[in-house]
Amino acid sequence: MKIVKLLFLVLLIISQGNVHAQSKRINSNYKLFREGKLDELEKQINNQIKNKWSEIPKSEKIQIYTDLGKINTIKKNYPLALSALLNAKLLNRGDSAKYEVYNSAFADFFEKIGAYDIAIQYYKKSFNQSSNLLERYFNSSSIAVMFLRINAPDSALVYFEYQKKESLKMKDFIALSSSLNNIGISHLKKNELKIASSIFENALAILDKNKEIKSKNFNNEKATFRNSVHGNLGESYLKEKKYSLAIEFLEKHHQFNIQQKDFPIQPSVGLMLVEAYIRLSKINEAQKIERFFSSKAKLLTIDGKLDLLLMQLEIANFEKNDKKVSVLISSIKDTESIKKIEKSIVFNKMNKLVTQFMLSQATQQINFDKIQKLQLKKTIEIAKRETVTIWILLFSVLFGVLLLFYFIYLKNKNQKKKKVLEKEFLVLQEEKIQFKISTQSNYLTEFAIENQNQKKRSDELLKNLNFLIGLEDKNLKPEINSLISDLKNTQLINKSIADLNLKSENLLMEFKINLLFKHTNLTPADIELCSLIRLNLSNKEIAQYRSIETGSVKIYKNRLKKKFNLNINHSLSDYISGI
Repeated sequence: MKIVKLLFLVLLIISQGNVHAQSKRINSNYKLFREGKLDELEKQINNQIKNKWSEIPKSEKIQIYTDLGKINTIKKNYPLALSALLNAKLLNRGDSAKYEVYNSAFADFFEKIGAYDIAIQYYKKSFNQSSNLLERYFNSSSIAVMFLRINAPDSALVYFEYQKKESLKMKDFIALSSSLNNIGISHLKKNELKIASSIFENALAILDKNKEIKSKNFNNEKATFRNSVHGNLGESYLKEKKYSLAIEFLEKHHQFNIQQKDFPIQPSVGLMLVEAYIRLSKINEAQKIERFFSSKAKLLTIDGKLDLLLMQLEIANFEKNDKKVSVLISSIKDTESIKKIEKSIVFNKMNKLVTQFMLSQATQQINFDKIQKLQLKKTIEIAKRETVTIWILLFSVLFGVLLLFYFIYLKNKNQKKKKVLEKEFLVLQEEKIQFKISTQSNYLTEFAIENQNQKKRSDELLKNLNFLIGLEDKNLKPEINSLISDLKNTQLINKSIADLNLKSENLLMEFKINLLFKHTNLTPADIELCSLIRLNLSNKEIAQYRSIETGSVKIYKNRLKKKFNLNINHSLSDYISGI
């Protein structure tokens, strides 16, 4: 017992030592990350991977790969960032809530490369997994911003409202002002200008009311938040055509930017200012703004250069300088073409990285499935070795059960075979009946036509007999006897036809019953025509049988189709054969 206690104490000391070492590594990494020493942090992480990787626990490995992914995302080395994040994901099967930080890193990566739809998915995961109010505040804001990027302001509003709720829970006035500012941006995107202006004014009023109060989380960013509201409020007033108010807030925004150490060049703000000054015919102020951004032209992005050209176009139009307008329009078109090319290049790079991500996902899933199968196989083998004695004891019972199942299987198999044979027999019987019907149908057709011919012959004989009876000539007796003989033959034929008609009636009885059951509005003539069609008689044969023209048969058939509610393309013969 003492030995067990001693061993437990040793293990506890070792584990505490490991926890301490892990905590020290994580704190060291976080400190470097916070101080912005990314190269030093990357070097330290690579050393950890190279020298002490086997000693590092899984949770810390996930954090290390996540940090490496975040570093390379910031440095815009996206292939390396994706590789590191995929390694983190490989270790963290199922996106466990315990390691939610790497979902945020994934989201940031996809945001930076422009894959906003995928970024939304990972921001949502991080939002759902986080319990900290500040984390939920930032995640809800990030999701909403992504929705604005894909031009879905209604969806953005939903998550900006979440951000507002989190700011109220935090009781932080800057957080509340920022969330209202974001809600205003969504309404501005929807062109709901009055609502947007009202919300921006409310956000500014909250900041003014709490000037002397310190923010819990964003005190150092107080001026930055105010500047953001100024810019958005200025844009909203511009779109409302309140040019003086627009200039007031846009100038505040512009002047604040100029005073910053790392000047954030925003030609879009300059363009709005130029537009407002031009509308008020203040050309000198507009030119002053244009000259300022022209002096920074080398630092501008393609979008910035385009905004600068648009400023110059506004001024040239006001000055009615047609030559300059023409040159500027040409430059704008060239810049837009370059922008499209750059956008296409960025899009192709994004697609390549997304494709790599998808392939990696599929590969990881395949490998995971293989590992699962191998683990299952090992588990089965272990279970077999551990239970070999039990299998020996139960073998006889199992064998008996298998025999029972085998006999049941044989019985079921024989029954199935019997059912198949019975089914085949029924099919053969049906084919035999169908063949019989077809054969009798041919006989009926021939006899029907012959019956008509015999009827005509009998009529002729009767006519001749009536004529001969009126004559008193002994020499006519042989002729009369000959005619009587022909009549007797006709009677015999008629008897055969009568017998055949009786058989025909028996053959068609079931068909006529089904027909009348399905269509109660048929006349006897309709039923007779259906029976003749059922016997596969052609139009000509039906006409001979009924002593009518072939055209009349077609008319009667069309009437039947109407009674059966059949369209023009539907076959009447096929329909009747199916009854």
